[in-house]
Order: sequence, then C-alpha cells, then structure tokens
Amino acid sequence: MSLIASDHFRIVVGLGKSGMSLVRFLASRGVAFAVADTRENPPELATLRRDYPQVEVRCGELDVDFLCRADELYVSPGLALATRPCRLLLPVG
Repeated sequence: MSLIASDHFRIVVGLGKSGMSLVRFLASRGVAFAVADTRENPPELATLRRDYPQVEVRCGELDVDFLCRADELYVSPGLALATRPCRLLLPVG
C-alpha cells in the first residue's frame, strides 16, 4: 500500500537543505512534483539539476498561477508564510 497518491501534483517551495531533503523523498517515491524558490540561485539548485534534471524548477518571484497547479504545496520552514503568494494561497487550502 502506498501512502502517497500518485495522481497528485506537488510543488516543493524552497530549495535549501530541507527542500532538497523533501525532493529526495518525493523522487524516491516516484511521485510527480516541481520546485519553486524565491531566490534566483537557491543553495541546492545545482544539486537538483544534476540529480533530478527532469524536475521543473522555477526561481525568483513566486508565480501564483504556477503554485495553483499543485494539489499539495510543501513550504520550507525558511519561507515566510506572510509573503504575498503564500497569503493568496493559504485561504484556498
């Protein structure tokens, strides 16, 4: 039995150490996901591109339309939930 549904699309928001840890976890489970980070050059970007070149990654200002594509958002603890995109998405769920 799988604990993670394979038909959901997830976005990991934040590509520091905790975000990269989550990327490894999701990839090991074979689930669909993308990554977004507010920084143009997040700390783990080179690692992500090297180890998971198939994963879509968006860097820079968070795109609300892109984030709304996700069934689930995983927000790294280093990202303030008070940022405009997070404030817009939180009431939605």
